Formats: sequence, structure tokens, C-alpha cells
Amino acid sequence: MLSDAPSPALCADIEQLNARYAQTIDDDRLEEWPGYFTEDGTYAIVPRENIELGYEIAIVSCRNRAMMLDRVFAIRKASLYGPHRYRHIVSRSLIDVAQDGAVSAVTPFVVFQMRTDPIDFGKVETYALGEYRDRYASGDGGLRLLSRLVVLDNSTVRTLLATPL
Repeated sequence: MLSDAPSPALCADIEQLNARYAQTIDDDRLEEWPGYFTEDGTYAIVPRENIELGYEIAIVSCRNRAMMLDRVFAIRKASLYGPHRYRHIVSRSLIDVAQDGAVSAVTPFVVFQMRTDPIDFGKVETYALGEYRDRYASGDGGLRLLSRLVVLDNSTVRTLLATPL
């Protein structure tokens, strides 16, 4: 149950966080990605189909910031995939403020992938489509994600899902 409409300042903070989050990934500054989360923040990618069937089996699951840092390390040092770039298009968030003050939001997104290898250079395809289901915390460091559940409308990803969405 909603207590109040979110303040304009809260809306602006969430929109700014989402824009910066997307730009961080698109600019391949993955080492900064875990900083958008609280220390015990969670991140998971789950196909919508799994959620609708009651199976919240994640394609990717990080239970805290340390696991996110490990994921970035693995991407940099162990993952093998063709060179590419991402471009996130993030829509406006539908923000809820519960009576207890908890803040959550649902934000639609689409991610395009552009190949940068010499053979397929410039080839663009829709890579991921879905919504972020977020819960937020605010503190001295500003607004942070307590959890981000990435719900994918596309149940398959054509290439290795290495980079966060």
C-alpha cells in the first residue's frame, strides 16, 4: 500500500542513479558497477517466464557486493567473448513509497549490443529487454540499490551473458 507519492527529489535521484548505472556499463567501467549497491545488496537476472511459472532460478545471482566484485574480476580475467559494446535505453521508473518508508521501483529497459570485431563490426542487435525491479536505501553515500532483480522478457540471450545488465 502506498503512503505518499514519491517526492520530486527522490524521483530525480532514482532517474539519475539509473542513468549513471547504465552509462557505467555502456562505458565498460565495470569496476564501478558494485558501487551502486549497498554492501549487502543483491543482483539477479531472471527470465520473466521463470517468475511466471514460480521458478525464480536466476541466470546470474550475486548475494552481496563482494560477489559482484568477483563477477567483474571473472569478466576481466577469465571470460572469453567477442568484442562488443552495449547501449542501454532506460525508461522512466514507476516508484512506490510504502507506509514504512521503503522505496521500490520498476523501470523498463532495453539493451542493444554492437559488435566491434573486424568481421561483424557495427552489427547491432537487441540483446536484452525487460525491467528492473529495485529496492533502495539512502544514507551518507546517497541512494544505493538494496536489490536489483533484472526480469528479462527475452528468455534466451544469444551470446554469453557476462556483462551486467
